[in-house]
Order: sequence, then C-alpha cells, then structure tokens
Amino acid sequence: MATEPALVALHLDSRPAPLQEAGTRADRGLGWVVMDEDRQERLAKNESLFRMLNEDINGVASSLGGEDPFEFICECSTSGCFERLSLTLAEYERVRQDGTHFLLADGHEDIEIEQVVDQHAEYVVVEKDGVAGLVAADDDPRA
Repeated sequence: MATEPALVALHLDSRPAPLQEAGTRADRGLGWVVMDEDRQERLAKNESLFRMLNEDINGVASSLGGEDPFEFICECSTSGCFERLSLTLAEYERVRQDGTHFLLADGHEDIEIEQVVDQHAEYVVVEKDGVAGLVAADDDPRA
C-alpha cells in the first residue's frame, strides 16, 4: 500500500487559490494551498545555500570594514537568481539576527513558504514558516 507524502496546509486568504504546479494541491473554496514537505524543504535548502554565500561575502566585507554598502546576493528560492542587493554590514547583521530570516529582492518572496517581515527600498526580509522555517533554522550557520 503506497502512502502519500506528508502535506502541510498554509492559509493564504479568502481569495480563490490559483492552480498550483505538480506536487501541490489547492482547495479553491477555502483559499488554502497545500504543499508537500519535500518541496518546502528543497526550496528552503536553495535559500540556505545563498545565505552561506552571503555569509562568505560578509566575512570578506567585515575584514575590509567601513560603513559603505556591500553587494550581497538575493537569497530567494529560485536557484538561478543572482540579483545583487546593496546593504551595509549593520543592515546585514539585522537580517541575520534570526535564523529563519532571509534577504530577498523585492518581489522574489514565495508566499507558500515565507512572509515578508521587513521591507526596504533595496530589499525585503522574509521569515520562513512551516517545514521551510524548521529547515532554515536548522541550517543557520550562526546557530
């Protein structure tokens, strides 16, 4: 007897949910989107990889010092995204205070796994929730 992968439901709002890609299901009447845990984990792992690259950039930038902005990389779940974001070291450190927070270009957030918790002219900060939040916290290089 085959078993289905575990599913997690995320309530979005009362609007009808759009059709989702393979691996997700939507109940249009309730505005719920259901995403399998494997996909949530995969997306969170993509973002954790970009966070590690930014930690390397932060290390180099910290050794150079100064208050000028440095270029960091968008940490969205799209594996081919390398959009650059300008932040000072102090701004970057504020993002890194929480292991579930990630630095993204505005508009790159994925409402299935995260919510915007801070918005700036150059970038947004998102917080992972559900399985993605657990993976993000577990993969936090500062934990």
